[in-house]
Amino acid sequence: MPTLVTGLAEVRGLDTPQQRVAVVHASANTVGSALFLGACLRRANERHATILGALGLVAVGVGGALGGHLSYALGAGVYRWQTGRRPALPVFTRQISYR
Repeated sequence: MPTLVTGLAEVRGLDTPQQRVAVVHASANTVGSALFLGACLRRANERHATILGALGLVAVGVGGALGGHLSYALGAGVYRWQTGRRPALPVFTRQISYR
């Protein structure tokens, strides 16, 4: 719940592409939480609880991946509290050597 409140408070300061990813991120985590709750409520039937739990794990995994993308690739909240010109985010490249 605290992360939901802080996430909603930060969405206003994001630009449009970041806001879109943030909405999908929040939706995936909400669906995952609902599936986990359903698995908990259906624990009398092991098969249904296992399926709901597995789907919840997938949804939360997708939400986590989107959260990482939001932070690292899109730079959500980066340099927000610094004054002056905002530096460009670095482009991460990797060179592979086969020696």
